[in-house]
Amino acid sequence: MTYEKLNIWDDPFDIACGDCEVHTHETWDKMTEEELHEFHEECIEADINTPDYQKKDYEAMTGNAWEDTPDDFGEFVAQMIADGMLRVKEETA
Repeated sequence: MTYEKLNIWDDPFDIACGDCEVHTHETWDKMTEEELHEFHEECIEADINTPDYQKKDYEAMTGNAWEDTPDDFGEFVAQMIADGMLRVKEETA
């Protein structure tokens, strides 16, 4: 099974300008199930290494409670799909 993960990135030319409004772009990048497992592990490790003060800063900036990445891979995938950050790529023969 393959997936597509949503990547949102800032326009580097806007960032370099400094005076320009920074526009964001979205791309859907292909991801295999193996790559998704690796991404899941990276997210868990990032949560472990994120200090409490950064989690509180996130909560203050967004108004949302910090939620660690689910340990269960299936739950992680379901959450990513529900959040609109992942979609299943249709297999074509």
